Amino acid sequence: ALASPYPNPARGPVLVQLGVPSAGEVRIAVVDVRGREVAVLLDGARPAGWHPVRWDPAGLASGVYLIRAQAGGARVTQSVTVVR
Repeated sequence: ALASPYPNPARGPVLVQLGVPSAGEVRIAVVDVRGREVAVLLDGARPAGWHPVRWDPAGLASGVYLIRAQAGGARVTQSVTVVR
């Protein structure tokens, strides 16, 4: 599970909560609307449970970005709008 990013829209750092049902490899990446990866927030093994992940979009243009989480063969996506 990937909780809605907060705050959204964002002017600064964004907090996302990732829920992992069982221990395993997890990857969270941020992509722009063209599908280009602009950041990797998490990439590695994590235990089961909720994990807070912080993303600071400093240096990126205003617009919509997708936060994609992959774990245990599942993929979930949330969108966040960055405003300047």
